[in-house]
Amino acid sequence: MHETQDDENLYAEEDYKRLIKAVFDSSLIDYIKLQHSNNRDKKFLQQSFINTVDMFFDEDYRFKHFQDLETQTEDLSFLELMKIYLESNKMDKNRIHEYISKESMSYWWEKNFHNLQVPETITIAGIVWTIKNSPANCFIDHENKRIYCPVNAVESDRIFFKLCLQQICNSAEIHLSETDFDKLFKLFYLFLKINAPFTQRKK
Repeated sequence: MHETQDDENLYAEEDYKRLIKAVFDSSLIDYIKLQHSNNRDKKFLQQSFINTVDMFFDEDYRFKHFQDLETQTEDLSFLELMKIYLESNKMDKNRIHEYISKESMSYWWEKNFHNLQVPETITIAGIVWTIKNSPANCFIDHENKRIYCPVNAVESDRIFFKLCLQQICNSAEIHLSETDFDKLFKLFYLFLKINAPFTQRKK
């Protein structure tokens, strides 16, 4: 049985879509994993990260080696490329960004890339708090300005920073429901984990 020209065109189109998906998947992995500065300690990794951010968020970003199969238009934007892959003329940029955000947060929350170091002391609202290793009993001692929590256990940093955020809210007289606090804590923790604010600045 001989393949027709239409069959060949269909196969070529499917291969083209697979190529677009491969570019998207690879770029998403780079975008997520390279968010942490420790993962882009080489110049080419830093450039790769910048490229993926531009690809997803800069409307002026263009792909030089892709073209629309019907119009033969070149220099396609990311959304135009997604229209080809998803076979849709309607593309919601916000939904794509929501998907990227969800995948990123899932990776950094669930993969447990590393624990942030729990310090011996920390300052909150001008008050120095001493951190005491307490694997079994976690609480804030307001009278003696001590925070009791595990220091070296897996995910101990999550417990520590949750207690810190509680004290930050207390100091600011901010009262949140348990659900709202948990939402805020997740974003707060991921902000610290991914951006590594406690990493010593290179001199």
